[in-house]
Amino acid sequence: MADQIRAVAYARVSTREQAENATSIPAQLEAIRHYCKQKGWILVNEFIDAGRSAKTDERPEFQHMIALAKKNNRGFDVIVVHKFDRFSRSRDDHVIYKSLLRKIGVNVYSATEQTDPDTPHGFLIEGILEVISEFYNLNLRKEVFKGMKENTKMGYRNGGVAPYGYRLSKVSNVDGGIKTILVLGPDEEVNVVKRIFHMYVYEGCGAKKIASTLNEEGIPSAKGGKWAYTSIHSILHNEAYKGDMIWNKYDYNLGKKMKPKSEWIVNKDAHPAIIGRETFELVEVKSRERSPRSNPFVPGKSPFILRGLLKCPKCNFNMVSSQSGGKTKAGISRKYYVCGTYLRKGKQACEYISFNKEKIESIVKEVILKEFTMMCLPNSLLHEIQNYNNEKNRELRYKHDALERDIELSNDRVQMLQQDLKITPDNETIKKYIEDLKSQIEEYKNQLSDINSILSTKINYDNDVEIIVGDLKNIVTTFSSKLPTEQNIILHKYVDKITVNNFNNIVSIYLKIVSPVTKSTDETILLEKVLYGEYLR
Repeated sequence: MADQIRAVAYARVSTREQAENATSIPAQLEAIRHYCKQKGWILVNEFIDAGRSAKTDERPEFQHMIALAKKNNRGFDVIVVHKFDRFSRSRDDHVIYKSLLRKIGVNVYSATEQTDPDTPHGFLIEGILEVISEFYNLNLRKEVFKGMKENTKMGYRNGGVAPYGYRLSKVSNVDGGIKTILVLGPDEEVNVVKRIFHMYVYEGCGAKKIASTLNEEGIPSAKGGKWAYTSIHSILHNEAYKGDMIWNKYDYNLGKKMKPKSEWIVNKDAHPAIIGRETFELVEVKSRERSPRSNPFVPGKSPFILRGLLKCPKCNFNMVSSQSGGKTKAGISRKYYVCGTYLRKGKQACEYISFNKEKIESIVKEVILKEFTMMCLPNSLLHEIQNYNNEKNRELRYKHDALERDIELSNDRVQMLQQDLKITPDNETIKKYIEDLKSQIEEYKNQLSDINSILSTKINYDNDVEIIVGDLKNIVTTFSSKLPTEQNIILHKYVDKITVNNFNNIVSIYLKIVSPVTKSTDETILLEKVLYGEYLR
């Protein structure tokens, strides 16, 4: 019995799947228990994530299981899932976590997809199943995107809470379905919004001054608490207040990253406006005067080299400098990166999360300098850039094919409607529908033309690579001797952000290398990749 294999079960459902009996938590666990019994394994623990998507690794029980697996006294030998897509639907996460587990002697098995990860054939089959799962996820994402895009164009909300000054209201659409729209909220809130814009545009008050004034007057924020200047900033730059509905504005895969405006789905005058368009545009003018876009990051004299890059794992805002009352043996105060939201707004806004300055900076420097050294090897950076852009082109080709299908389908619909119009030539509804379809076809054709232009362009990266490699070689040899402020500037040049996973202490460093040759208002991204290290507490 001492040699009996110890197994743990991992089960997961997304909110959408909870009502499906075949993939419910009890059904998954029953299949896993039966599988372990057949194998003669002892099931020692069960980890369950209910209502969690497998598109990312941000699942509490999953991370708890991974953290235990990394310990020497983990208490189990294998992980069993119902299907491999319960483990993850992201191919990247499959590779990263299974590689990590395999190195420490823990294999992942599926109760319903029988493979042997220790054999080449089993490894191949497992990989195919994972790719199929990711294809399903990507295809589902596309269908959901189309539905949400149509929702936005019709003026319906795609979820989320109403902005301060508005309320959500349920209405029936033409198909009898229930949709959500924005309507004006209480007059008190509407007047506060108008006052915020007036103070900023016409009274010269900044966001901090406005927040302070509202707090002094005892006016509650949207959540009933104190106003923070970040809340004021969000209101001032929210297009909803001029009546516009915008969707697909942010990319949440790598944190909350704003997408190019060309990808936004915009419906102007979708709901009642609180602020006029002229006033909203004046906010943008005043904002540029206060914080010019040409210099968004101004380095200071702080010795914290990750300033402006390290993000809080809880709220995703910047970690800021702090120090404890204790000192090292050398008499030096211990310095930490602490969540800026916690320091600014207290524990109601975010938890107290901190990272030792020396430890986190040491691992970041080690990982980045090692990567830069590898990039300096002959053709190494060039090959990475080519592979990255080939992958982007693959996505464009997929979009190209989808647009061609959409054009063909729309043309078929136009022909069918034109036949109907011959029968009822005075039908204005059909005429309008035909015109709308023709306009949509032209939009598709314009998008197709842009994609064809990109795909047909042969880009030579030699000049970019020569300049970047020269800079990286200089960084590798001189970085350690530079002042902290200079190191901070260098990191901002090549690093977009840094995060730490609080469950497994994995440090993720998001590199972004842009073209030093292209002279354009929009930066040309040559390479984006994520580097990994481990923060030792």
